[in-house]
Formats: sequence, C-alpha cells, structure tokens
Amino acid sequence: MDLTQLANLGEFVGGVAVLVTLLYLTYQLRETNRSTRVATLCAMSEASASLADMLAADPEVSRVFLAGSRDTADLTPDERDRFHFLMLGAARRMESVHIRMDGHGIPTDDRAGYHESGLSLLAMPGSLKWWSRHRSRFNPSFGEWVDTELARRGRSETDAV
Repeated sequence: MDLTQLANLGEFVGGVAVLVTLLYLTYQLRETNRSTRVATLCAMSEASASLADMLAADPEVSRVFLAGSRDTADLTPDERDRFHFLMLGAARRMESVHIRMDGHGIPTDDRAGYHESGLSLLAMPGSLKWWSRHRSRFNPSFGEWVDTELARRGRSETDAV
C-alpha cells in the first residue's frame, strides 16, 4: 500500500468517525430534550400542587380564596389584600407554566389539564375582576393568551365590571 492509498484510507476512516460522532450527538440531543420535557412537566405539576396544598392546609386561606374568586365585594379590606396575593401567586404559576410549555415544546395534550385548571380559576367573577386590574403586570404574550382563552370561553373584562 502506497502513501496515497493510506491517505485515502485515513480520510475514509475519519469520515466514518465523524458520521458516528454526529449520530451519537443526535441521540444525546434527543435524550436531553426528552429529559428536559419530563423535568418541565414535573415542575409544572409541583407548582400547581403547591397552591392546592396551601389551600387545603389552611381553611381560612381557602375560604378567602374561594369567596374572593366568586366576588371580592364579599371580602373585608384585609381579606381582599390576602386574595390579591393568592391570585398573584396563582397567576404567576400559570404564567410560569405557560412560558415553560412554549419554551420546551411541551405537546398540546400535556398542556390541556394545566391550562384548564388555571383558566377555570380566572374565569370566575372575582378572579376575572382581579385579572382585568392586574393583567399589565404579566408577560404580554401570556396576557394575550389568557384573554384569548377567556374570550373563547365567553368571558371577558366586561364580565368583571
């Protein structure tokens, strides 16, 4: 075998090695994406459960949250403040879930339950009134998405007045 043949063989082996490396990197990238999606879904579940846990753990907090969701006029000024912070926390969790889902390519089927839970809360009269007053504090694309979804359900800011 002369020097030219050895060079050609070396090029061929190098090309095969590059191809094998690219295939391995593709596999690793898919596994990383899959792991990221699973981690995102787990984090979303934990965020959603934290509100439910808090409401279940304290009957007074639960009462204020449910009463405020129906109509904030039924609350005392201190209870309205508490309701505001509970809604702010719930809406921030929803915003976080929304952003994570968009950023990590979470399939629509995996989104449905999370979205429905949050939107059913925001569609309640007291919560809708809260949303109409505080919408500007959230990511604009999230706010537009919420407004679109609430309108699709027949709810809007005019219902909150």
